[in-house]
Amino acid sequence: MMKEAVLFVFVITAVVLLTEGEYVNELYVENYQGNETEIKSCYGGKAECNGSNIIKVQRGYWVGQWKDKGWVIGLCTFCRSFYNSTTHVGELMNVNLHNQCADNRDQSSVMCSTCNENYSIAINSENYDCVECNKSEMWLYFVLNVTILLVFLLFIFIFDFSLVSGALNPLIFFGQMTTTTLKLDMYGAIPISSSFVNSTANCYQIVNAFWKLDLTYFKNNFCFAKDMEMVSVLALKYIVALMALLPVVALILVAKNLDKISDSFGRCLRRLHFSESIAAAIANCSCFSRLAFINRMIRFRRDSSIPTLVAACVILSFPKLNIITFYLLAPTNLYDSDGTVIDKVLYLEGKLEYPGNMTHWRFAWLAIFFLITVIMGFPFILLALRYNHTERQNNASTKFGHIMWYLDKFLDKCLLVPFQKDLKDKKYRRGTGPCSKFKIWRFSFGIHDYRWYAGWYLFLRSSLFATSIFSMDYASQLILQQILITLALGITVTLRPYKQTVHNRLDAFIFLLILIINFTVFYQYQLTFSKSPSNQVYIIQYVLSFIPSFLILIYFFIKLCNNWRSDRYSMHPPELYYDQSSYFVNQNPTGCIERYFCSCNCTLCEQTPLMTQAGQ
Repeated sequence: MMKEAVLFVFVITAVVLLTEGEYVNELYVENYQGNETEIKSCYGGKAECNGSNIIKVQRGYWVGQWKDKGWVIGLCTFCRSFYNSTTHVGELMNVNLHNQCADNRDQSSVMCSTCNENYSIAINSENYDCVECNKSEMWLYFVLNVTILLVFLLFIFIFDFSLVSGALNPLIFFGQMTTTTLKLDMYGAIPISSSFVNSTANCYQIVNAFWKLDLTYFKNNFCFAKDMEMVSVLALKYIVALMALLPVVALILVAKNLDKISDSFGRCLRRLHFSESIAAAIANCSCFSRLAFINRMIRFRRDSSIPTLVAACVILSFPKLNIITFYLLAPTNLYDSDGTVIDKVLYLEGKLEYPGNMTHWRFAWLAIFFLITVIMGFPFILLALRYNHTERQNNASTKFGHIMWYLDKFLDKCLLVPFQKDLKDKKYRRGTGPCSKFKIWRFSFGIHDYRWYAGWYLFLRSSLFATSIFSMDYASQLILQQILITLALGITVTLRPYKQTVHNRLDAFIFLLILIINFTVFYQYQLTFSKSPSNQVYIIQYVLSFIPSFLILIYFFIKLCNNWRSDRYSMHPPELYYDQSSYFVNQNPTGCIERYFCSCNCTLCEQTPLMTQAGQ
C-alpha cells in the first residue's frame, strides 16, 4: 500500500513537472494538440500559429484576449520580451502568457499596462517601473525637484548664463535629444551585453537628465498613490514640467522687491540695537570682502536676468511637455489572426480604447491644450514675430490696448529677445521701428532676417519627439530622424543665421555629430539581426556623446573667467547714501542686497563716502 502511494505521488509530480515545462517553453493556448508540421505564419507575420493556436510571437509584442474579439497581439513597451537582450527586433520567441509582463505588473492586464495590487508606477523611472508605494515619500520628489531647479536657476540668474544663446542652445539640444528620441540603445531594441557599457550609459543619462527635468539619477523611485493609472501619472508629470516656474517666480519676486528687502534688513539691524559702524559695515557688504573673487564673476542685472530665467524655464520644460503630450495622444494597433487592425488602444494604457474612451478624453483634452498653446504656440511665436528695436513703446489709451501693450512687452523681453538676440536681423536696424504698433500683428520674413531660426529650433525638437513616439518601426524612425537632422544641417550651413561665425560652426558641428552617432546606431541595429552589437562601437558612441557635455563645462569656465577679468564698476561706480535714522545703506536706485548681487566691489563700497538724504 505504501509503495502504491509513493508511486501515485511520483506520477502526479511527473505530470505536473511535464505540464509546467511545456507551459514555460511555449506560448500556452488551451487544448493545444497540433504538430510542428502545421505551423505557419499568422497575425500579419508577427506570430506563428498551429491552426487557431499561437505558438510564437515577435519580440516586444503582447498576446491576449481583447473584449469579445478573441485573441489579439500588439506592440507592448511593458512586456518582458521588449527588453530581452538575447534576441533581436522581429525575432519570434516563445512566450508564457502568465509571465509575459515585466516585474510587478499584472499579467492579466491588457498590454501589461497595470501594476500589481498595492504597487504603482514610479514617476521618476525612465521605463515607468512598478514599485511599492510609500506615502511618506510622496513629497520628497517635489522637494528635490524644486531644490535642484532653484540652485541651478539661481546660478544662471546671478552669473547671467543664457541657455538659449548661440553657444549653449545647440549643446543643450544635443543633451535633450540623445537621452529621449535619439537613444543609443533604441529603447532597448539594441541589447547592451557589457557591464562597462551599461554603466557608461547610466552615467550619460545622469549627466544629461537635468536638461529634460528628469530625476532619473535618484536610486529611489517615487510614487504618489497605490494603483494609479498610467494616464494619471502622465498628467501629474505636467506639474513636474511646470515646476520649473516655481523657482523662476520666486527669484523674480525677490528681484523685484530687493529695495523693500534691503529696507527691512536695515530695520532689523536697528531693532537688534546694532551700532552705527556695524550696521554700515554689514549694509555695505564689507563682511564679504574675502569673497571679492566671487563678486567679480557675478553678472546680475535685474532687467536682463529675469528674461534669461523665463527663457531657461521654457527651454528646460519644452522637451518634457512634448513627451507627455505625445504619449497621451499616441495609439497602438491591435491585430487579429489575419493581420488586420481591429482596434486601437492608448500606447501606454492598453485598457483604454483609442480614441473613444471617456477616461482617455479627460486627459486628452489636457494634452490638446498643451499641444496648441506650448508645442505649437511657442515655435509659431518665434517663427513669425520679431523683437522690437525701439527702446520706447507708447502705452495705449484703451483697456484692451493696455493688455496688448503688456503682452507685447512680455513677448519682447522674455521670449523674443533671449531667443533671437544672437541671430542676424538685417531687415530692422536699430532706430527704425516696425510698421505696426504691436508685434503680435507684425510678421517678418525678410531675406536677410534669420530670427525665425529660433522657432525652427523648437519645431525641430517637436518633430523629433513626434517621430520617435508615433513611429512604431525602428528603421523608419531612424531614417526620418536622419532626414530632419540633415535638413537642419543644410539650413545652418547654407544660411549661417547667427551673427557670430563660431555659433554657426557650433550648430553645424552638433548636427553633424548627431548624424554620425545616429548612423552608428543604425549600424548597431542591423548587427542585432545577424550577431550581437559591437561593444567597441558602443564605446565610440559614448565618447562622441560626452563631447557636448565637456563643451558646456568649458563654456561655463571661460564665461566665469571672463567675468572675473573684467571690472564692470570701474566705469559705473554705484551711488550710495546712508540714512542714519534707520541704520542702513540705500543704493540709488536699489538697495545693498542688490548691490551685493550686482558684484559690489567691497573695497569700493568701503571707500565710497556715505551721504545722507540731505546731501551731508
